[in-house]
Amino acid sequence: GKAPGLRGLWAIACQPAFYHLVPGMCFGMGAGMAIQSLWMGPWIEDILQVSQATKSWFLLAINGFFVLTALALGWITARLARLGLRTEAVMIGGLVLGGVSLLLLTVLPPWIALGMFALTITMQNACFLIYAYMTHRLGPELAGRSNALINTLLFAGVWAILSLLGVVIDAVTASGGS
Repeated sequence: GKAPGLRGLWAIACQPAFYHLVPGMCFGMGAGMAIQSLWMGPWIEDILQVSQATKSWFLLAINGFFVLTALALGWITARLARLGLRTEAVMIGGLVLGGVSLLLLTVLPPWIALGMFALTITMQNACFLIYAYMTHRLGPELAGRSNALINTLLFAGVWAILSLLGVVIDAVTASGGS
């Protein structure tokens, strides 16, 4: 038969909560990583045309907000649960609000859009609830395998998305676009 580790992975992958929620949450976490690591700094520099020092302060403030909301996420989610809002709704709501705020970046004046970066990153923090959510659903005996599987999907997805984005950017640049 299958080794215990493979049986555990199969049990996780067969969970409706896993295949319904994990792909979207991985997409949200991956988008957040891409925004923070690749896009936010150049956008601030190119669009706002500020000094390196000012850009650094903006990045510090936005990422500080990210850390504070990550630390408060458990407390916030527990309070919302007492009001009847399920963890799934918090995760999906964060993903949707993060996406909407990211889309608003394209139409808002730059200084207002800067605040949308903070909102986007903050809302995408809700995607990280998937780890605790799956651990709670699966129990401690499958928690490590669940987290490892989520991480594998997350980083494979980030690699795929960023690789595809690179191909698109190269094609647009080669065709004379900017």
